[in-house]
Amino acid sequence: MKRVLLPLLFTIVLAMQIKGNQAQTNEISRTSDDLPISRIEFLQDSSRQYSDQNLPESGFQKYDPETFGLIQNPSVYWVKFTLTNNEPFDCRYLLNFENWSYVKLIQNKDGASSVKETGHRMDYNDRDYPFANKSLILITLQENESKEYLARLEYTFNNEKKPANLNFTVSSKENLDTVNWHELQWTSVFIAVYLIMFFYNLFVFYSTRDRVYVYYLFMLLIMIYAAFYNSGFLVSFLRFIPGFPDILCVYIKHTLSPVLAISGIWFTQKFLNVKERYPRWNKFFNILNILLACLIITNFIAYDITLQLIGSLGMIGFITSLIVGIQSARAKYPSANYFVIGYTFFLVGLFIATLAILGKIPKTPFTFNYSMPIGLAIQMVFFSLALADKINILRKENLDKQQLIIDQLKENEALQTKVNRELEQKVAERTLEINKQKDQIEEQKDEIEKEMKKSEELLLNILPKKTAEELMQKGKATPLYYDQASVLFTDILSFTKIAEKLSPAELVIQLDEFFQAFDEIIVRHNLEKIKTIGDAYMCAGGIPEPDEKSQVEIVKAGLEIQEFVKGWNEHKKQKGEMPWELRIGIHTGPLIAGVVGKRKFAYDIWGDTVNIASRMESSCEPGRVNVSEFTWDLIKDHFSGTPRGGVVVKNKGEIGMHFVDAFTG
Repeated sequence: MKRVLLPLLFTIVLAMQIKGNQAQTNEISRTSDDLPISRIEFLQDSSRQYSDQNLPESGFQKYDPETFGLIQNPSVYWVKFTLTNNEPFDCRYLLNFENWSYVKLIQNKDGASSVKETGHRMDYNDRDYPFANKSLILITLQENESKEYLARLEYTFNNEKKPANLNFTVSSKENLDTVNWHELQWTSVFIAVYLIMFFYNLFVFYSTRDRVYVYYLFMLLIMIYAAFYNSGFLVSFLRFIPGFPDILCVYIKHTLSPVLAISGIWFTQKFLNVKERYPRWNKFFNILNILLACLIITNFIAYDITLQLIGSLGMIGFITSLIVGIQSARAKYPSANYFVIGYTFFLVGLFIATLAILGKIPKTPFTFNYSMPIGLAIQMVFFSLALADKINILRKENLDKQQLIIDQLKENEALQTKVNRELEQKVAERTLEINKQKDQIEEQKDEIEKEMKKSEELLLNILPKKTAEELMQKGKATPLYYDQASVLFTDILSFTKIAEKLSPAELVIQLDEFFQAFDEIIVRHNLEKIKTIGDAYMCAGGIPEPDEKSQVEIVKAGLEIQEFVKGWNEHKKQKGEMPWELRIGIHTGPLIAGVVGKRKFAYDIWGDTVNIASRMESSCEPGRVNVSEFTWDLIKDHFSGTPRGGVVVKNKGEIGMHFVDAFTG
């Protein structure tokens, strides 16, 4: 219990202190009323064409928060305002431009300009008044003094912070410093609690070597990171890294939520032995983890949508963990009750933080910054207690098992003599059986050799000779890269309508006759058949052995195939049947060739060259051979053709193409 009481006491005191911070924050808000902000005007500068030297006076508008529109990404605003110190003494104030990426505050006095800069995407050491990840600027006003300021506010996408309008706060430096100091103090308390728990459980792990502690320690590392992250002190702590605020905005913020969810699910699976006790739940958890890992990547593409998905999947994962924990507790699984209590505290904190983010409850330091960390801290305390309790239970079970083993050893000793005698008899019988099996093996040897020869012949019929030999010798075939190979695609136009008018048997017979003719053509031209896909046929030249003539041969093969199709269609027209119109596309370029499959081998090719060849076929006219501009440049001395110019191809943009008319030698 002592290992639990200290962190729990810190957490309770922290919650009390946060309420005090809230009261202090309210006092800061009231100090803004004592410092009137007047003459607020703004000018939008999305094109970034202005500086403080060339601002058009007539372009400024009066600022009204109620009618002000949305701030786009990116955008720049110039804001003019006047601050007045109504106190009878000199005061220092902090201007908080929350959520703005870059802020430049300019004051013109006696013909000279005074410039101060801040912003949460600016390096920490370059900010006017650096503290945590806040955008603060310090100004001083003498008693009853008024000053006019010009501020340049720039917003760029940063995955989380986004200003809702042009509002900013003005607070007494002394009051805000007090609040900031409290935040630093209690962030340190969080870190200290987690570090104490981390090193204690690290020691236990070295003693027990139980892998569940690895997942628990990983979660604690995430908690330490979360404490730094949520408080904003991660930027100040890593101030020595150049450009770290940008790294934080663009990369680090992507990982916290999904990694936290994944680590929690891992701990649940290991601690409750979900893999063996609840196989279906374990599969569900694995799918959730895969989806969460994928969302870490999609976060960089569509942040807003992905953030909602992460929240939904994370909540599903945590609630499911709680359900599995409740089932385990009802089944009296060791320490499952502590697990359930810990997850309940975390979900309550997460629920409060989510409501604050969505604007359903007031966004205070407690609800927004500390509710989830408090829930996490209490959760980790109960998890630590659960691990300790589980060790005690396992120790007792081990003692019972040891006694049972001793009793079984005594019983086994009595049976050992009997077993040895029976074993000797079985060895003699087995020796006779082995001698008989040797004779059978010799008889089967010749049969196996015959079958192996058949298998080799079949493999040579499926794969290129060089690839088949490598597969037989090494058990695998190494994929090869080719700088220049040619790929030919064919496709039958309106094949669905043709299939509807033929019986399945007739369709297969005619397709077989069709493709057998193709096979004979490509063999004559030293090409390699890759595969047929329905009514599509694919072959390649220059593989598996590079061949400088392959570009010419594959185009000649395409023309011969079209000639065959013409004769085929003449025959079909005489019988009153629907002709088969064929499109052929060819492209030359780099590709990779290799063998896929374990039980059923298939020689296949991959690369953008294959995709472009397919696009050449889909962009072709029936009865023609369509080649890419690159292929035409390689074969134009041997063929006559018709240029098509640039043709827009799906997913590839505009590609030059040529119809090949005839072989000229």
